[in-house]
Amino acid sequence: MADYKIRFKLVDSDGKRPAGTLKDVGVLVFLSPGIWQHRQIARPVGDGIYEVTVNVPESGVYLVFVESPAQHIQYRQLPHLTLYAKPLT
Repeated sequence: MADYKIRFKLVDSDGKRPAGTLKDVGVLVFLSPGIWQHRQIARPVGDGIYEVTVNVPESGVYLVFVESPAQHIQYRQLPHLTLYAKPLT
C-alpha cells in the first residue's frame, strides 16, 4: 500500500529531558484487531527522537507500540500511537 515514516520522542521519567540515545528501541506496528504485525528497531535521529519506516499492507487502523529493554520498558507500558492508513486519492 504505502510507506509511513513514524517519528516519536522519548523523554526521561520527569518528562523534561530527552532519554538519550538508546540502541534497543523496538517498535511493534499491528493492524487492528491484530491480523498483521511488523517489528523493527527504531533509528535515533537526535535529541531523543526516533524514527521507523513501515510499509503497511492495506487501509485500516494500525496501533504502534514502543519498547526499550535496556530501560525496562515493555510494549504496552507506554501510550500507543494510532496510524490511520488510507489510499491516496
